[in-house]
Amino acid sequence: MTSRPALEIRALREAELPAVHDLVRDAFVVYPPLEGELGVEALAGLLERRGVDWSASFGAFHEGKLIGAITTAIDEWPAEHIGAYGALTAVRRGSQRRGVLTALFDWLKLALDHREVTQMQIEVRFDDPRARAAYERLGFDVDRHLFCFELPRLQRAQRFIEELRFEVHLGPEAGAAQDRNGALWASFWTLLPAWGGSTWTVARTPGRVAIEALWLDEVVGYAVLEPEAGELMQLAVREDLRRRGIGTELVRACQEAARRPTLTIDKVDDGDDRGVSVAFFRALGAKLSSVQLEMVLNRVY
Repeated sequence: MTSRPALEIRALREAELPAVHDLVRDAFVVYPPLEGELGVEALAGLLERRGVDWSASFGAFHEGKLIGAITTAIDEWPAEHIGAYGALTAVRRGSQRRGVLTALFDWLKLALDHREVTQMQIEVRFDDPRARAAYERLGFDVDRHLFCFELPRLQRAQRFIEELRFEVHLGPEAGAAQDRNGALWASFWTLLPAWGGSTWTVARTPGRVAIEALWLDEVVGYAVLEPEAGELMQLAVREDLRRRGIGTELVRACQEAARRPTLTIDKVDDGDDRGVSVAFFRALGAKLSSVQLEMVLNRVY
């Protein structure tokens, strides 16, 4: 019988980020899944963009060594909730199935109670039934499937649309465009973005590029890109003007602005639009990289 380690659970400090990075490098499992190996600085940027709140983030220590951690973000997202998000959860190799995750969540629940959080979201890989079962034991339920893609350069010819033009907003200009037209952009949505593409996450991404598509000088679509990673964070077109090539040309404009040849498209829901968005990216040549489950814990006060 495997003995449970003597654990010390306490709140993490931002200064302990190097220890969190070391944990991630030696982790048996990391959620949400990370693409590629991140340095300390890149990990710090990722957590900042996801909105990590260190006062609601906890580490499990055994003999002074960090063997498990959950870093938590708290936002008013979705809009009707004070929401929390498992921005990064990791358990060190050799420490799994020893109650580390349960112990971390016991402490996290106290912080969520204090902040009156009514819903928490986490993401796990579809092909990891153990992780799903572990979170189900903690009270989480599967809410939706999220599809992740890598999209190489478009091969199809550009469609010339005389009435269509683009406005590209960089850095502070992107923030100003979001402040000015954010409500209009959201009116184009069919799908609710996952936490990593939420309005708040976009606003916390300082180097973002916002591209607006204008038809007869009226904004009819937009895209938001994180250019360094080539991450397409948001993309939407007004419903009555879809299937005219506007979305495709927004994707092409994002590829021209990105600093890597392949766009990363994370966490596309296939439910609310009956798979239309997934089919759109597949038709452009996107390759499926993973399928994740968004799991939700609803909390009542």
